[in-house]
Amino acid sequence: MRPALNQPLGRSCSSRPRNFRYIRGDTHSLGALDHHVAAGTGQPILLIWEQRLTVSGRLMIYGALLFVGACAQTGSPPGEASPKSDADSIVLPVSAKLAPDPIAPPHKDPAPRVSRCDFSKVLPSDELFEHRGYDLTGDAAVLLARDLMIPIASCASLELITVTGYTDHLGPLQNRQTLVEHRAEAIKAFLVAHGIASARVNAVGQADAPPISTGCETLHHHKLVECLAPDRRIVVQVQGIAR
Repeated sequence: MRPALNQPLGRSCSSRPRNFRYIRGDTHSLGALDHHVAAGTGQPILLIWEQRLTVSGRLMIYGALLFVGACAQTGSPPGEASPKSDADSIVLPVSAKLAPDPIAPPHKDPAPRVSRCDFSKVLPSDELFEHRGYDLTGDAAVLLARDLMIPIASCASLELITVTGYTDHLGPLQNRQTLVEHRAEAIKAFLVAHGIASARVNAVGQADAPPISTGCETLHHHKLVECLAPDRRIVVQVQGIAR
């Protein structure tokens, strides 16, 4: 059957054969077309009789060939945009495109560790004061210099010194409270006299503090006073910075 040369061409390249054989000057009958197709070459053959085509027919054939050639090169019909791949359709977020590389913070040396000059001293009141008195004895200065002033001298600076007076439970509470307050003030006066600022020394008394002595319940008179000696004390707490 003779092929119709004016058969309309579609717009889809996938329905168009990519390879055409163009035979010029063939003077055989149109049966040659059937012969080439039946030969099973696997390639579509377009057989054109130039001698028998009109000008319009030739233009139609040339247009078809140009259409097929454009499809073979781009995969799309002329005038249509080539299909985009998945990679072309990926759009990165603006932050991913513009974000600068992270900058490491500048290295800072750790702050030097400050050595402390904190300590506490327990001083027996019987070695510092007369019985039931609050004036320092003659030997008190030596004891305070050895047990208190030398350790304080190892501090570069002082923050606070707390002097607390304690006593036993013998006698009225008010009298005992007055006694321990005066004894604490006497120690403070000694510290201030040796160059420590008065504002950094706090003197208090606690006559009602629980006793630390033990086993004194059954004793009387002098034996009881001797057993209660640990309760009569001065506690000095020092806070400062070491050298």
